[in-house]
Amino acid sequence: MMMTIADIQAGLKLLSIEEKQRVLALLLNDLAGDDEALKAKLTQEALDDVTAGRLIAHDDVKTWADSLETDHPRPLPR
Repeated sequence: MMMTIADIQAGLKLLSIEEKQRVLALLLNDLAGDDEALKAKLTQEALDDVTAGRLIAHDDVKTWADSLETDHPRPLPR
C-alpha cells in the first residue's frame, strides 16, 4: 500500500521538532547526493565530447551570445 501526502502529513505532526529536523536533514542530504550524481554524469558527458572532438570555438560562442541582445540574433553555433 502506498502512502499518500495526507499520511505523510499526519505522521509528521506526531514528530518532535528534533525528529522533524533529522528527517529534513536526511532529505536534503539525499537531494544533494542526486545533484552530485547528475554533476558527475554531465561532467563525464562533457569530457566524452572533448575526447570525440565535438567542440565549438569560444569566439563563435561569444559572437552568438552577444547577438542574443540584438534585433538579429545569430543561429546557435555548431
